[in-house]
Amino acid sequence: MAFDKIGFGKRLHAIMKENGDTIYSLATHLGLKPSTVSRYNNGHYVPKAPVLDQICRRYGVSPQWLMGEDVPKTASTTSMGRFIPVLGDVAAGLPIWAEENYNGHVAVDPEEHVDFALRVRGDSMVGARIYNGDLVYVRRQPQVENGEIAVVLVDGEATVKRVFYHPDKLVLRPENEAFADMVYQKADAHDLSVLGKVVFVKGRVE
Repeated sequence: MAFDKIGFGKRLHAIMKENGDTIYSLATHLGLKPSTVSRYNNGHYVPKAPVLDQICRRYGVSPQWLMGEDVPKTASTTSMGRFIPVLGDVAAGLPIWAEENYNGHVAVDPEEHVDFALRVRGDSMVGARIYNGDLVYVRRQPQVENGEIAVVLVDGEATVKRVFYHPDKLVLRPENEAFADMVYQKADAHDLSVLGKVVFVKGRVE
């Protein structure tokens, strides 16, 4: 789900009050400035994933509840979960992890070995049952096995394709006959980098 900053701020304020916390005591616990916690409370700022995880563990609340979902507030030991960032459209010239590329967070099971999620745009991977609007969950790694589906950064743009390595070139192959292979000669390798392997996919829930 998209990150609801206002809803998060209201629930954070309520749980802080229940536990006798102030912006100063919570800021000290998180290692942040009180003004930053105040912006969380006011719905002006989205905490990054590690901070969200710390907040959930401090108050023993479900990550899904804190993000505004209609689920029980109290988290069991096995359902604490953790947050990973959702990357939006990657802006040319900016590092992939720049703040401008973040588009909220999603909660995942602690056992899932994934580092970030990316919203798919387009139909080039429908043959692999990856559709426009789906969320792909990615394990961050600089290389994948031949034929595996990966997120690859090409000239500042993130794309999801099957990766095939050859002695003299690298091929990014779509799963849709309407799209051509993206072929890069060895000399052009500096223009692209593998960000990670697609571990699983979740369809958009309207």
